[in-house]
Amino acid sequence: MFIDLHMHTTASDGAATIEEMAQSARRRGYRFLGITDHSQSLAVANGLNHDRLLAQRAELAAASRKIGIPLLAGAEVEVLSDGSLDYSDAVLVLHRGRIVYERYGGCMGEHVLHGAMSVTKSITGLIGEVLVAEGRIDETALMGDLIPELADSAFGDATVRQVLDMTTALDYSEDYADPDADVWTYAQAGSPLPPPDGYEGPRSYFGFLETVRKDGTHGEAFGYLTINTDAMGWLISRTTGMSVADWLAENVWTRSGTEREAFYTVDSIGTPFAGGGFNATLRDYARLGVVLANDGAHPYAKGTQIVPRDFLIEATDWKRAPKPFHPGIATPVYGYGYQFWLYPGETRRFMMLGVFGQSMFVDPAQKLVIVQTAANAAAEAGGTSLASERDAFWRGVLQYDAKR
Repeated sequence: MFIDLHMHTTASDGAATIEEMAQSARRRGYRFLGITDHSQSLAVANGLNHDRLLAQRAELAAASRKIGIPLLAGAEVEVLSDGSLDYSDAVLVLHRGRIVYERYGGCMGEHVLHGAMSVTKSITGLIGEVLVAEGRIDETALMGDLIPELADSAFGDATVRQVLDMTTALDYSEDYADPDADVWTYAQAGSPLPPPDGYEGPRSYFGFLETVRKDGTHGEAFGYLTINTDAMGWLISRTTGMSVADWLAENVWTRSGTEREAFYTVDSIGTPFAGGGFNATLRDYARLGVVLANDGAHPYAKGTQIVPRDFLIEATDWKRAPKPFHPGIATPVYGYGYQFWLYPGETRRFMMLGVFGQSMFVDPAQKLVIVQTAANAAAEAGGTSLASERDAFWRGVLQYDAKR
């Protein structure tokens, strides 16, 4: 055996410290060791709250450097009696226009805006697809022809469709666990704060996109990378003369019955972060979900179509997608299309997912919307226990509704 991904330390109910376990694993020839102490609700096992979990991340990094073995950070997250996850900030379940469950924790409240991270990608993709459906953007056009500033970059000879589908061939790493990954250079380029001493790199999202180099052939493989969505955000702005924030506000947000304003984080020149910077309240996320669950129509204003129906159905039904985007092929579980995640099964269901635990699950047939906001201590990948438990929560709600 070369790896163990479920180990407890003395931080919860284990018998050894992190360093002791790392030393033992190294002696046994392990290549990796995953530390997954209990989460906060299991008090009998001294489960870790948010602050202790964050502190443990730093301890793991230090021990990994000292002992010389990669230590993977995780948690055995409790599923609470109400079906929510231990580290969620808020959860809302809306069924046929009625809130049937709503819970807030931590710093969250009914009127607090929460970051969406990559849920934003689905929103930006939706805007792009609306412009394609309206004929304002030609999906076969080359990005370099539409945005001359990108002509010499990796995006220059990529089509709009390849950017929307994330089948571009880019020399770019988005591994959050790697401190040297390109995603951190991108984050610095998009920072609105003064650059650190000696920094001479790009000072905006768009400036960074111009520097991206090509690696391979566009259109051959699906690769989930945030910079595709920000390139799409640039194209939306160039096509409409409006930022993604202004276009969304005018054409979708204010027409969806939302109660509060929303906002995007921006870079030093005011460019919205189209790949991950959206913020809104839990209920307003759910209101957007209701529009999506009604195939783009406003549920309470008859005849008001906010998002083109045919496009939305095409985008969110994996059976209409090319085979490489089917569930189990695009990823081990979910499919992908038009920057939405596609749920497996015969019924059309789809999701919007964010890296630190944010999500929106939509079932149009049942008019069901499940929204979760979270700020987990570590970036979430599809194979983590958190993702599995969230999926179990969705399945539980679906089964309950089916029995009613």
